[in-house]
Amino acid sequence: MRIFLMPVPYLLIFLFIPFPLIDFNIDILYLIVVIFLSLAFILLDYKNLLNSNKRALFDFMPKMKGEQLISRFSEVSIVPIIEELFFRGFISLGASYPQLILSVIISSFLFSVAHYIGNDKSIKYHVKLCLFSITSVVIYLVSENLLYSIIFHILFNLPWFITNVRIYSYQKRKGEGRVAI
Repeated sequence: MRIFLMPVPYLLIFLFIPFPLIDFNIDILYLIVVIFLSLAFILLDYKNLLNSNKRALFDFMPKMKGEQLISRFSEVSIVPIIEELFFRGFISLGASYPQLILSVIISSFLFSVAHYIGNDKSIKYHVKLCLFSITSVVIYLVSENLLYSIIFHILFNLPWFITNVRIYSYQKRKGEGRVAI
């Protein structure tokens, strides 16, 4: 229930500003570019992903519960939609250049700050988040469709969800005695 109620405050902004354009007619060229950009950002985090997927470390990770996996699933389903609506959706496609630059800076800063609590606090992590945010804004501005930013965000989060599924599955099998030690 928390997963569905959490986004409500983020969406209240659209009581005051127009809802962003989300067009479900997919342009294959934009989709290919978004997939490529997602892969590029995943490669920026490749070392962390590789380390997190080392099976030998799964025994030393905190026990993952099914509820946590459901919460992690929201990171590839609900959260990217809400975050893109909130952090990119307020940017006006018809804004002047100075307003656009200011919106991009505010959006990227807020996106990084929102990911500060409970996450990596290193400069490198937040630089990646800012670059991710700026890329997402550019995708939105070029395509004039927030759907591509949402897809970009989902694809970027997907490897981490898969990692969590692997950890959960391993721990569950081990708990049932089906994993060789």
